[in-house]
Amino acid sequence: VAELKDLLRARGQRVGGKKAELVERARAPGDDRGMTASSRSRTRAPASASASRRKPQNPKPPPRMRWDVTDPPLPPRAPRLDRALHPSKLTVLSWNVNSIRALLDKDPDILDEVAESEDADVVLLQETKLQTKHVPEMDARVLAKYPYRTWNCSTSRLGYSGTAMFLRREPTRPPWHDPFEMDEFEGEGRVVCAELPNVFVVGAYCPNSGEGLARLRARTESWDPRMAAYLTSLQASGDGGKPVVYCGDLNVANEPIDLWGNHAANSLASGYTPEERDSFKRLLLGPIGDGGAGLVDTFREAHGADAKAFTYFSYRAGARPRNRGWRIDYALVSESLRGEVHDAFIRGDVGGSDHCPIGVV
Repeated sequence: VAELKDLLRARGQRVGGKKAELVERARAPGDDRGMTASSRSRTRAPASASASRRKPQNPKPPPRMRWDVTDPPLPPRAPRLDRALHPSKLTVLSWNVNSIRALLDKDPDILDEVAESEDADVVLLQETKLQTKHVPEMDARVLAKYPYRTWNCSTSRLGYSGTAMFLRREPTRPPWHDPFEMDEFEGEGRVVCAELPNVFVVGAYCPNSGEGLARLRARTESWDPRMAAYLTSLQASGDGGKPVVYCGDLNVANEPIDLWGNHAANSLASGYTPEERDSFKRLLLGPIGDGGAGLVDTFREAHGADAKAFTYFSYRAGARPRNRGWRIDYALVSESLRGEVHDAFIRGDVGGSDHCPIGVV
């Protein structure tokens, strides 16, 4: 506004009014009629003087799309499997993109590049924040090599939550959404499912317990038990059952090592409360016979109890450069697949969201 006024003042024009009026006046040709060359020079002088007093504005830095993780470094990756030698290989990639439109505005190719670099068979997204009416436009922009796809957009709150699934090969049956009663979370677009020849794949954006833990009870007493029961039912379906790969932003740091620090204070915050951690252990990792879904944390299976890596970094206080994060994104699999896990990874090198891509092979 100050610059606009300087410009108008230099032209000898009126400087009062709202910003929109100033802009319109500035866009119009200046009216120097009746002014001598010396008077024009004198009129413009305050503008340069004013400009010299103002500090130049620093341009906003470009978004950081690549990171070096060194303290500690990411766990080593397993050797890549040659698909020609391992035709039954299945790679599932999951990423909370924290608005797919915002992500693609930063780098329109990032999603395709990450999927290609992992040779992913299935790509799961969370927090797409996409409205149903925008799906055709977004469909045309991403993951062309994955023709079988579904978007589950939030309808209860537009531009909120949302999940999606992309498959390279045709599933046994078309993907489906939200397979159990959601109660408080109805219409938030939180679950996508598909059946492949050898496994079920389920992607989820688990509800955050929210500010003041307002949704903690609904999350631990409704969502968690129903999700666990559904995953158990999938494993029991068909002749002899079929295993499950369950991935997504599950919004809980299971063990102390899954949180950068400040554990006592964070135990009062969503994502690290005793109730959320107990629910995760008991209902997802607990044995099927004891009311759990009998799933295995593939990151811990592949890298051990002492491996430290995070999947989420708050945008506040420079958390990511200091590696102050949370591991709240998971790839869980049925117990019967425990021995089949070749690799479980966190792509801490990839930016663009406050979450990192994760996955399992």
